[in-house]
Amino acid sequence: MRRYIVVNAKGGCGKSTVATNLAAGFAKQGYRTALLDYDPQFSSLGWLKARSPDAAPIFGVSAYEPQRAALSGAWQLKVPRPTQRVVVDTPAGLRAADLVGRLQVSDTLIVPITPSAIDIRATSDFIRDLLLIAKVRYQQRQLAILVNRSRRSRGSFKDLTHFLDSLRIPVIGYLRDTQAYLEAADRGLGVCELPDTDPEEHASWASVLSWLQDGVNDQPPAPDLFSAAASRPAEPVQAPVAVKPVAPPTPSEAPARVPFFISRRDDDGTRH
Repeated sequence: MRRYIVVNAKGGCGKSTVATNLAAGFAKQGYRTALLDYDPQFSSLGWLKARSPDAAPIFGVSAYEPQRAALSGAWQLKVPRPTQRVVVDTPAGLRAADLVGRLQVSDTLIVPITPSAIDIRATSDFIRDLLLIAKVRYQQRQLAILVNRSRRSRGSFKDLTHFLDSLRIPVIGYLRDTQAYLEAADRGLGVCELPDTDPEEHASWASVLSWLQDGVNDQPPAPDLFSAAASRPAEPVQAPVAVKPVAPPTPSEAPARVPFFISRRDDDGTRH
C-alpha cells in the first residue's frame, strides 16, 4: 500500500484538484484506491459523491477530526485491507512540524504550486521546513513538485521556473489552466477520464502517474476469476454420442471357470 500526500501550507494552490485527479488516475489504471480527506471543507469527498457508479471505484474516507492534527492516528485502519493506493488531501495551514513522526519511508509528498509571487514565497518556506524539520529526502523520491494552473505566457511563469531550478527537487508535471478541470470536478471525474480532454493534458497526467510509480513493483490486481468466467463465452455443447449395445460373449469367448473349495471344522476337530 503506497501513500501519496498532497500537501502545501499555502491555501488555494489546488490540493484537492491534484488529489482527486491522482485518485482517478490510479483507479482508472486498475489499482484499488482510497481517498482520505483531512480538509474540513471536504472538497474531495464532495467530488467523490458526484462520481458516477460506472466510473472506476474509489473508497472515500472522512479523516478530518477537530481534536487531532492531520495525518495523526492509525490511518491504515481507515481503508479496506486490499487497498494499493492511498491519496491524501490535506488542509491549508499544515506545518512541516505537524508531519514529524507521521511519515513513512514509502510515502511520497506532492507539493502543488501555482505561478504567483505569493505562492512562490510561501512554498519556498514550506519546502525548506520539509527538508530541515520533517527530514524529507527528495533524493529518495519522497518529495516532488507539481505546477498547477500554469500559463507559459505569463511573466510569473518565468519566475517560477527560476525558483524550481534553484531547488533541484523533481518537478513531475505542469498542469495547464483549463476549463477541463472544472468540468471534471462537476462530474466527479478526473481529467484523464474525460473522453474529450486535450491529449496534451492526458499526456501530462500519464507522465505524473508514471513518475510516482517508477520503481514500485506491484501491479493492478487480476480480474476476479468468477467475473472472468462469467464473461467468457460459453463453449458449444456437443450432441450425445449414441452407444452401440455390446452383445454378450459366446461360450468360446467366455473366460474359463476356476474351481474353488470351502472347508469348515467342527467343535470336535473334524474337518469337512
